[in-house]
Amino acid sequence: MLRAASVVALAAASLAGKHDAVRRRLSEPPDGCALYVAGPVVASQGNQVATVDSLQNYELTFTMELASDWSITGEWQSVLHIGDSNQDRLPGIWLTPDGSDLYVAQSYDDCYPSFCAYRFTSDVGFTGYYESDVTLAAGGTYEIKVVVQNNQMAVYVDGVSVGTPSGSATYAATDAAVYVGDPWHDAAKVTLSDITLSEIALADVCRENAAAMFPYTFQTGRCYPQSEAPVINTAGLMSSTLRRTGTPQECYDYCTGNSGFNIMGLDLRPTGGQDCQCKVAEDDYNDGADCKKPAGTGVSIGDMDWSWMTEDYVCFTETFDADAELSKLCDDVVSDAASSSSSNDKDSDNEGHLLMILIILPTLLLAVIAWAILVMIKRRKLASICDRLRRPSAAAPPAHEPTPLSPSALASIEASNLKMMGMMSEEPVAEAITVPQGHITGAEAAATMAAGEPPPQPSEGLGARTLQRLASWRAGEEPP
Repeated sequence: MLRAASVVALAAASLAGKHDAVRRRLSEPPDGCALYVAGPVVASQGNQVATVDSLQNYELTFTMELASDWSITGEWQSVLHIGDSNQDRLPGIWLTPDGSDLYVAQSYDDCYPSFCAYRFTSDVGFTGYYESDVTLAAGGTYEIKVVVQNNQMAVYVDGVSVGTPSGSATYAATDAAVYVGDPWHDAAKVTLSDITLSEIALADVCRENAAAMFPYTFQTGRCYPQSEAPVINTAGLMSSTLRRTGTPQECYDYCTGNSGFNIMGLDLRPTGGQDCQCKVAEDDYNDGADCKKPAGTGVSIGDMDWSWMTEDYVCFTETFDADAELSKLCDDVVSDAASSSSSNDKDSDNEGHLLMILIILPTLLLAVIAWAILVMIKRRKLASICDRLRRPSAAAPPAHEPTPLSPSALASIEASNLKMMGMMSEEPVAEAITVPQGHITGAEAAATMAAGEPPPQPSEGLGARTLQRLASWRAGEEPP
């Protein structure tokens, strides 16, 4: 388990003298890293940038740019030093006094005040050390990697192994100081960026997480697919011979070794026949269609090969902060961001809807259950009422059919009705009807009245009274 290192990532003077100083501070290194310093950091004597628990087996990487006015001074020039004393070199890295060469030392024990380390140098003037041919040039930018495993050191420059010294052991210290320019030597005229220290197995994880912290930073010496790199339209420059025949590394070396122009990158175009062009740096990259994208997965220039490239690549000869240099996002980035925002909004809405469903669903379920219970109760009550209505009541008397009238009663009623009808009719009663003794018929009375004689008065009794009533009725009077 890696112990978290206290990291302070500082930035000072800019690359090529055209960027303002920037300071970046990190309280913790990215996952997988024992140490990460984003930079860029200009070396100066005693410039401590962090503390770290050093490792016995490790991978140390950084990007180093030599100043354009760098030169041999005849003195040791400190590049990077991990350790609290000059004797603690965990490791220590310098430029040699009498040549443009790299010197790396790793202590195998705590030998203070003596020195005990296994060393690598590319300077053939130092006998007894592992020697290899590395040539550094003013204004050049280099990817440096030091790997120590099982007391064996391997040093790489731009992805190429330049030496493999070994020792009897590897010393590790707790809370060791990290210097970009140690306190005991002159500082080299270099600028370092993206300094990482990690266990070997976690090196890729460390770099990926470090890059994710600064998504628009493109590292020196690394190449990115054009689909994952900023669009920068600058003037091109390249040897006519290398343009069509050079390897990616040869094209890159031409760009970094050209002192007549300030080069910031390299375009590699494999389609339609290989083509490579140096990208000339500009003070303002915001003209025309220039735009920025987050950095994708970078490949070291030393690993680039025309044979497997299926799209254009952009390589950087200096650390390029697209976020600072470019103000406009590329259209596909804006589209992706909008899509991501829409997706996030939808996800948020979906989460809200789900929460509402979880709250409302139980309530609705309870309401449905209550309604079902009420319906059952009402149905039972209605069924009970219907049953009672269908059953005869015990208290009610039995129903009987009406008793038919006797024939004599029906005849009496019929006679009475006929009699009443005869009394109320305006027509004379048929002569066949028998008139009682002492009475006259209606016809006789009418004839007497027509002759001017008063009608005969009936005798007292029912007949007389009946005639009186008849006469009154004919005169329009109401019966008394």
